[in-house]
Amino acid sequence: MNRNQAIDFFRGLFLIIMMVDHLLIFGFGALFFIYNYSFQMFGFVSAAEGFVFISGLMCGMVYGKVALRSLDEFKSKLLSRLKLIYIYHFRAISLIAIMFAIPQLNSLWQLTWDGKLALWKQAPIKAWFHGITLLYQTSFVDVLPLYLMLMFGLLISMPYLLKAKPWQFLAVSISLWFAGQFFPQEAFGQSIGHLLGWFEVLSWQLLFFGAAYLGLQHIRGHKIPINNHAFGFAVITSLVLFYIRHFHLSQAEAIGLNLFNVRTLGLGRILNFISLGYAIYFLSARGLVRFSLAAINILGRNSLKVFSVHLVIVYFTGFLKPWISAQGLMIQLGLFGVSILSLYLPMIYSELLVALKRPSKMALKT
Repeated sequence: MNRNQAIDFFRGLFLIIMMVDHLLIFGFGALFFIYNYSFQMFGFVSAAEGFVFISGLMCGMVYGKVALRSLDEFKSKLLSRLKLIYIYHFRAISLIAIMFAIPQLNSLWQLTWDGKLALWKQAPIKAWFHGITLLYQTSFVDVLPLYLMLMFGLLISMPYLLKAKPWQFLAVSISLWFAGQFFPQEAFGQSIGHLLGWFEVLSWQLLFFGAAYLGLQHIRGHKIPINNHAFGFAVITSLVLFYIRHFHLSQAEAIGLNLFNVRTLGLGRILNFISLGYAIYFLSARGLVRFSLAAINILGRNSLKVFSVHLVIVYFTGFLKPWISAQGLMIQLGLFGVSILSLYLPMIYSELLVALKRPSKMALKT
């Protein structure tokens, strides 16, 4: 299957936005004013929604095509992907644990919000073990476990998705989403004394499986209709929610916090995402805007590697926060820029490996 440049572009864009937001939270407090604009910059939609949706869409298109051919082959390929995701999660958790196990770095760590990050500092080996068993999912390291659980859900449900009618799929997915509004994952985690991640899986499955179903329908030839009236409604809705997000956020939160809740994927967020997503789809399908930029696309093509590196870099800047905070604004901006450019390290490393394995011209002559 030929790669979709727009999908790679948005994947890469979401990775950059996540890196910016997470760096501002962990290591660059003096630049936190940027966070007011980078986080949910398009309204009540964050990079997480986009990342989960695109992952589901790609799963539906790629693995759905395999499943239509052979369910056994589908299971084999998806299990291989699950294994790869876990390997990257394991590596990221291990590198974070190693940093906390170094006394000189450990002593610099100051981020202990609500005690959620305290275990890393107090008992890095225990935190590592609970991290690799998915029982300790602190800030940002809960994304790959979420992806693992959603992919595992796809492994089980694909035979039913292939046969399900739209109303049947929606009935099940919306019911699970509704159950997620009551924070069952958080309650279960508290009952067993573990931190099971920030995102309620039952709620977020709606976005992932909705996208997977669309991807599956796409390869069957059923594409989303392009309608001018729907586009107009989507644009107006997106603009209204954008205005509320950036100019009346406190009032919106006071009126209905659950409506825009990130953890449970509130109804307002779903409406915002669908509106914004359809507007982008319309512009792309009509050929009015081409969403592609080589420097961003390459990040999207290597999203799993890039996301894992981003985790390690963000936690590393957390150790450096006291030193970073003591620097001037221009130096902090420079360090911030270098940290973002570090997203390209996986590709640089891959190119170096290829160059080292490639025989030199001198060797060829001899």
